[in-house]
Amino acid sequence: TLTDILILALATIAITDAWLRGSLFAGARAYVETFENWLSELLGCRLCLSYHVPIWLTILFYIPSLFEFWPWHVLFRLPLGILAATAIATLINDVRDAIRGDDDVLPG
Repeated sequence: TLTDILILALATIAITDAWLRGSLFAGARAYVETFENWLSELLGCRLCLSYHVPIWLTILFYIPSLFEFWPWHVLFRLPLGILAATAIATLINDVRDAIRGDDDVLPG
C-alpha cells in the first residue's frame, strides 16, 4: 500500500543518514573507504544507497511478513516503523536548525 511505501522510504532515509552522517559508523565508513572498489563507492554514495537499501529492507522485513499471520507479521515490520519515526524526527530537527540559521545541517 502507499503507507508501506512511505514507511519504506522513510526507513531508507534513516538508514542512509545513520550510515553517512552518524558518528557511530565513522570508523566503519573509514574502513570501507580504504578499499577503493565498487563496494566502497556504493556505500559512500547517498544516491546509490537510496536504490539498494529499499531492496534489502523489503527482502529482510516485508517478504517474511507475508508468510506470518496476524499479529505476528507486525513484528517483522516494526523495525521499519521505528526507522521511519527516526527519519521524521531527524527531518524535523534539520528543518528547525535551518530555520534558526544553522545552514550546514541540511545535506546537499
